[in-house]
Amino acid sequence: METIRPLARWFLFLNFKIISMDINKYNKYNIRDNDRFYADQFPKMNLELQILANEVAGHPGPFTDQIVIAFLKYHSLKMEWSDANPWLSGKMTDNAFTTDHLESLFTSSKGNPQFTKEYEEYIRTVMASAPVAVKGSL
Repeated sequence: METIRPLARWFLFLNFKIISMDINKYNKYNIRDNDRFYADQFPKMNLELQILANEVAGHPGPFTDQIVIAFLKYHSLKMEWSDANPWLSGKMTDNAFTTDHLESLFTSSKGNPQFTKEYEEYIRTVMASAPVAVKGSL
């Protein structure tokens, strides 16, 4: 009976690891400590960001940059932001936008604060410069 107990603990440990591991999430990028952010090096991230920015431009609201960056970086939002901009908060938390590369770049750059700062500034710039969509028809 004593030989089964350690073996059972080992299987429980393996089970926990397998269940808690998300096989779809991995670092798509290798960001080193001294790397700088250059948007042209990340075409898939750029495409995702352009689509997101264009969609969001048609629904202006407060805290847009904060919501986008916080969700991509931490998968969490402040209640104040969520209450003030429920459309965007809902879209982000419902995964309505494809953001795999946007998120992965944050994950991959965690050890490089300068890269992360430059990346966040780029997101703000793109979000601010997205063309405002006009709703309705003539």
